[in-house]
Amino acid sequence: MRTILSSLLLAAGCLSAPLDATAETRSPSPSWSEPGQQALTAYETQARALVAALQTGAGPEAVRPQGEALIAIGIGLIDEFVARHPGCRDYLRAASAVREQWPGLDHERIERDFHRDAALPSGREVKICYHLKDLIVHPATALVLVHQSPADYRQATHEIEEVIAHLSVVRAQ
Repeated sequence: MRTILSSLLLAAGCLSAPLDATAETRSPSPSWSEPGQQALTAYETQARALVAALQTGAGPEAVRPQGEALIAIGIGLIDEFVARHPGCRDYLRAASAVREQWPGLDHERIERDFHRDAALPSGREVKICYHLKDLIVHPATALVLVHQSPADYRQATHEIEEVIAHLSVVRAQ
């Protein structure tokens, strides 16, 4: 099978030489430390549990600890991330203010100030920083959505499903 695949890739111009049947498949070395990887795994587990709780209509006070745990995990990743991307320090620290501010924010304001960055400093590395920012901001947004009247569980669920998608990018950074 490997020979067939190698031949097809050579013919298509995707390989310059046949695949070595004895070559090891190596994954790139992880960019996160072991504790960082564990935190990202814990984040994903917690996010999936929050999605399940939101889909069953768990009350605002039942989902609050789960959302706040996600915010805390996201904030806990900042120092290691900033060690690799120093230009993200001010941006991510400013984004972490949402931990204390979310109970007083409405959906429009959290979207403007934190999702669209109106309350965050600009910089050259924002494109690198925003995926980690979203690990902090999306759970806060979900909490705002379930604590508003009327609660919007569908949109809150979407916020957490979206942040799960950001995890793969953050893991690769």
